[in-house]
Amino acid sequence: MKKKLHNFKNLYSFYCPGCERIHQVNNKWKINISNLTISPSILVTSPKGSDDRTRCHSYIKEGKIQYLGDCNHKFRGVTIPMIEFEMSENGDYIDPFYEDFKKKDN
Repeated sequence: MKKKLHNFKNLYSFYCPGCERIHQVNNKWKINISNLTISPSILVTSPKGSDDRTRCHSYIKEGKIQYLGDCNHKFRGVTIPMIEFEMSENGDYIDPFYEDFKKKDN
């Protein structure tokens, strides 16, 4: 089922268009599912020593992702609506582009 915010085993997942992947928070954050708000801010960085230099800092408020100025991707300083995405029953992200590719292959 497509949703903007998924809960699987107390991990809440949302799709980040800036990083083009899923970000997750646990139930230690304040999460209001009915109005799609998470607080405090969410900071995602690459592991030390990684070649990837991801820095994504955002607030989730009323179904919108507010990217802060210290992000290093194209949505830095921008607010955009959350995107619906699909997760399998075991909590895996279902990539719609990969699923479309598999369909074309058959």
